[in-house]
Amino acid sequence: MTIRRAFVWIHRWTGLVIAAFLIAAGLSGSILVFQYELDAWLNPTLFRASTPGPMLPPSELVARVHQSDPRVFVNNVPVRVEPGDAAQIGVSARPDPATGRRYEVEYDQVFVDPVSGKILGTREGDDALIPQIWEFHYTLLASDGLGKLSLGIVAIVWTVNCFIGLYVSLPQGRPFFVKWKPAWLVKYNVGFYRLNFDLHRAIGLWSWIVMLALAVSSIYMNLNFEVFRPTVRLFSNVPLSIYEPEVYGPRMRAVAGRPPGPALTIEQVTALARAEAARLGTPDLMPSHVAYFAGLRVYRVLFRQSQFDRGSGLGRPILYFDDTDGAVVNADTLHNASAGQFFTRLQFPLHSGRIAGWPGRLVVFLSGILIAVMSVTGIYVWWKKRRLRTPIRKRAIEQQARSPSL
Repeated sequence: MTIRRAFVWIHRWTGLVIAAFLIAAGLSGSILVFQYELDAWLNPTLFRASTPGPMLPPSELVARVHQSDPRVFVNNVPVRVEPGDAAQIGVSARPDPATGRRYEVEYDQVFVDPVSGKILGTREGDDALIPQIWEFHYTLLASDGLGKLSLGIVAIVWTVNCFIGLYVSLPQGRPFFVKWKPAWLVKYNVGFYRLNFDLHRAIGLWSWIVMLALAVSSIYMNLNFEVFRPTVRLFSNVPLSIYEPEVYGPRMRAVAGRPPGPALTIEQVTALARAEAARLGTPDLMPSHVAYFAGLRVYRVLFRQSQFDRGSGLGRPILYFDDTDGAVVNADTLHNASAGQFFTRLQFPLHSGRIAGWPGRLVVFLSGILIAVMSVTGIYVWWKKRRLRTPIRKRAIEQQARSPSL
């Protein structure tokens, strides 16, 4: 077997193994490009607010939620809301003082009119359609991390297969570009099998850069701390995230004996975040969401750039502040960023298409469909070849059986 034939064999069988995963991920990913818009369209009574005027202070919105249901504790609140949008607030169940167990609460999201403070509705996020599609896209709805691990392995195989697919498309003779040109074209009057073969090959070539970016960023999304960051650190420094054991464990131990409850208010943390952004030389960054992690005793502040909607560009810078003294516990920004840190921060904006705003999102939307088409055409080409080979092999075996033995 030649090297080229070996790579063709690898490309064929690894492609067949991951095809179903890629079809599911591609189509669901295309939907998620517009996840906020679709969710708001499907649930206008939750996502839309009609009261004109300035937004209430975030702490007031938190107080309204706590007043509406003493069983819940707000863990995520927006500090900026677009006009006409509701404030989407995350909540978790409080422990019952009588039993020590958490209350049974049937929702984890509260939608509030940011101007009047009126509660517009609640829902369990995991039960809604668009969040369910999001969960399926990243975990296949499998528990215990099995789905996420499976998709991470698929992403690694897909990344390698991008290079193998490019290699097997290269011509073997000269002139190189003249012989390679047919691989980029699709012939329409040559039969259904050849049409599928041409589509499979041409889609892979024309979208190769985008497919590779999606494959690599899929490793980041599913095996970030297990594979992606350790690999990047072989070439460049990437600061430790608060979620990595080297930071997470010591932080948990350091705050274990503290009295419960934060000492700082949301407004104080927001002011600290603005001051830190200015100190880092990025005053155009605006805090957009504040989350509270009770176990780590930190506030997480998400930023967005003023010229982008919903965290476009190079992703959302994140700062973590101690809930008592306001010290910066951890940071994920591009201030004095290394090449590895920049590359890491690039992955989610590339994966979602938000790095280029609406044009980028449209590219990712179309790419998700093309991933599914390329997988389906690959399966068909393999099936058709297998059907053609089976009679040939059968005849060869029969002829061998009829031939006299030596």
